[in-house]
Amino acid sequence: MHNYSSFSASMSSLRRGRRLGSLDQPYSIQPEKQKQNEDIDIELVHIIYTRFMQNQPNLVDLGKARLEVFRTFCLPSMVHQTSKNFLWIIHTDPDLHFEVKQELIDLLSPYPNFLLVASNRYPSGFRENTGAMKELLQEGGLLSGDIDSAQMGYEAAQRWPVLETRLDADDGLHNYFVELIQKEEALYLGSQCGIGHVESSWRVWCAYTTIEWHWMNPFSLFDHDHDGANGYVVGVVTPYCQTPGLTVGYCPETSFSDIPAGSHHRIHQLMPECPEDIKTSATGCLKRLKKLSPASIRSRTVTSHGMLNVRAEDGLVGEGYKLLEGQMEKQDDLWTGIEQYMHIMTRNASETKKYMKEHLAAIAADNLKGQCTKGHSCKDSTKTVLKNLAATKT
Repeated sequence: MHNYSSFSASMSSLRRGRRLGSLDQPYSIQPEKQKQNEDIDIELVHIIYTRFMQNQPNLVDLGKARLEVFRTFCLPSMVHQTSKNFLWIIHTDPDLHFEVKQELIDLLSPYPNFLLVASNRYPSGFRENTGAMKELLQEGGLLSGDIDSAQMGYEAAQRWPVLETRLDADDGLHNYFVELIQKEEALYLGSQCGIGHVESSWRVWCAYTTIEWHWMNPFSLFDHDHDGANGYVVGVVTPYCQTPGLTVGYCPETSFSDIPAGSHHRIHQLMPECPEDIKTSATGCLKRLKKLSPASIRSRTVTSHGMLNVRAEDGLVGEGYKLLEGQMEKQDDLWTGIEQYMHIMTRNASETKKYMKEHLAAIAADNLKGQCTKGHSCKDSTKTVLKNLAATKT
């Protein structure tokens, strides 16, 4: 029996912020509903997409740093999912530097359903994406993982509902996330496939609450007992969908192009919210996962593409974080929950923070070179911050 009380109580300390939103009360999965390695017999195909160093093959310092973040936050949260009924497809640049590529292969090779694909393609629309399957099947296309699983998944996607989940390489998911999404699909979407309107035979899910991990102190500087060796964790809610765990589900009769497309910041504006009534099998709507708190974790480091909310020094505080400083006193409780329900360990977070500090200038210099490359951000403000960090003496 799992005890969520301390974790949920810590999450309840969130308060309204200008950009961070609010959480009025704690939510959590009912403990009896989470069973480790529970078998799920649901006819669906679930694809989780991640991109790693696409169109940035030779930025070695940045690649090694992103591997460090990936190893600490993203990979363990996927290894420990309570449902293993998914394919995790990670796209990386075909010309990725051999040192970074080999280490990534070594990390993923024990897991046959984790597929590393040499491609700069932006993944989506698995059922209709014949080009993606050709890349997998061609020589050198699949760097790690079981090709037969990919082929069977593609064939099954032609007759079963498909779930497609987004997960950035520096983020992670609650270990119950995949199982919860699949059960929601069976309850609300799968039961409607073949009997509803084709144009609305889909459903979208996204996190309601997420944790941010900051390598630098996001709060104002004041006396406290927390030394920050593991970094700092902050629970936040935004009025829009976060990227980690953003999931689209659609029936066999529905095309991926039938689903309204938009950035994660805008998707809540493009569709109605799904009703909370468990008896209502609504489709063509968005479901915020309020009962899974937190659903995801996002790391905020100098490896970030857009550097959103990334702190360049301790105590460089945004307005929203000033209103969340009560969480400074909840660090131990938050870390206990993160370790138990995401399998992200404090010792690994500490090593990642140490790595960032020791290689700060080189990482920032590479990230600066990678700005404005295809598929990546191109903001003057980000370039200014990275330029200053690249000049830092470590």
